[in-house]
Amino acid sequence: MAELGYAAFVADLFGSGVRPAPPESPMTVVGPFLNDRLRFRRRLSAGLRAFQQRPECNADRVAAIGYCIGGCGVLELARAGGPLRGVVSLHGILTTPMAAQPKTVVSKILVLHGDADPVVPLESVIGFREEMRHARANWQINIYSDAKHSFTGEGAFGERTPEAGLHRQTESRSWEMTVEFLREVIK
Repeated sequence: MAELGYAAFVADLFGSGVRPAPPESPMTVVGPFLNDRLRFRRRLSAGLRAFQQRPECNADRVAAIGYCIGGCGVLELARAGGPLRGVVSLHGILTTPMAAQPKTVVSKILVLHGDADPVVPLESVIGFREEMRHARANWQINIYSDAKHSFTGEGAFGERTPEAGLHRQTESRSWEMTVEFLREVIK
């Protein structure tokens, strides 16, 4: 991000030293956020406020990018009306118990999704589309063929996570789309 001229900030939602790795299931740390979206939104909003207070941040020109649970998180920020120019969700969880309401979403939304993702099936994509239509949001969904969950590689542990895996073509294309989207929303 810095090479592209952007200030970047990474919010650690889990806390110091919490890094699930096999054989531990990531759901032990991710599950509580998925199950309590209000708590999730509060943590995300606190991270956003902390970044906006940094001298290198122009608070009026902020976008958020998230992968997997982070992709879910940036969508939760958008649904809550977070002051973002745009959000990019890469292989993120698309469903929510707290759907966006009309005229609440102020950020543009880009969802980058793998066609072979069993964690977030096509029904979730269709449901997300209907939610965004109802909310009258500005959204786009790109679906990449043969790409599983975690198509950018993080969170995939070979044979231990057969539902996930690096897909180099999709990783490259999704990065290009992310960069193009950022150029559009942070002018």
